[in-house]
Amino acid sequence: LPISNSLSLAFGSALCAFMLGATIVLTSRFWRLTGHPRRADGIEMTASLILVVPSVVLGTGLFLMLREHMDVFSSPYWLILAVNTLMALPYVVKILSQPAYQLSQQYHGLCNCLGIKGINRLRLIEWRALSTPIARAFAVSFVLSTGDLGAIALVGSQDFQTLPLYLFHLMGSYQMDAAAAASLVLFALSLGSYALIETLITRKRHAESQ
Repeated sequence: LPISNSLSLAFGSALCAFMLGATIVLTSRFWRLTGHPRRADGIEMTASLILVVPSVVLGTGLFLMLREHMDVFSSPYWLILAVNTLMALPYVVKILSQPAYQLSQQYHGLCNCLGIKGINRLRLIEWRALSTPIARAFAVSFVLSTGDLGAIALVGSQDFQTLPLYLFHLMGSYQMDAAAAASLVLFALSLGSYALIETLITRKRHAESQ
């Protein structure tokens, strides 16, 4: 159960972080191309500011904001998902921003001449050309969420645990052999997930291009 909770949270957080980060990157790139570099720098810096806030502090703030509107302890999944998404967001923006801007500089005029816009441009040009940084951004977000202990430590319980929280409880009860096994599983899960995600996305790109 801790492993399934960790994987579910990691996938949800990585997906949300990627979608939010891609939106920020596309907006930033549009502003740069239309002559508004300060706006572009501002929105990217806003995403990066999350790095100065520890996940425990961010989780505590969201907990205090949400506790009057919902029972956070009965549904901790969404609070942890939100915290992990925000913590991974700066990495997604950092990984995608420069390659996306360079790609647009190379193909923006050509795409306009050919009338390739909107979803078609994202599908035909962006996805194929940026598959490697996209895979890296998603994999980094996934691994960060898999190993995070900050948010789950606030609202986790015996009914809802992730692998890092389970490992923390084992160490707290001095079950060192079990804790060593759990840490090995966590390490293998993180490393294997990173490699698997990059391989799957890259292979899919190659299959589509053939």
